Amino acid sequence: MHNTHEWHDFYNRHNVEDLRRFLDHVLKGENNALGGMLAASAAEGGGSKA
Repeated sequence: MHNTHEWHDFYNRHNVEDLRRFLDHVLKGENNALGGMLAASAAEGGGSKA
């Protein structure tokens, strides 16, 4: 269907660690390094606007 390596990139060790940090922050409320990056992005007006 798609002639790319999208799924390979998704399961790359580095990407899985980033996803785990994101989910730990959002779902568990853990205050990890990602929390600071998300707060800085929101302060700069980043993120999606629905």
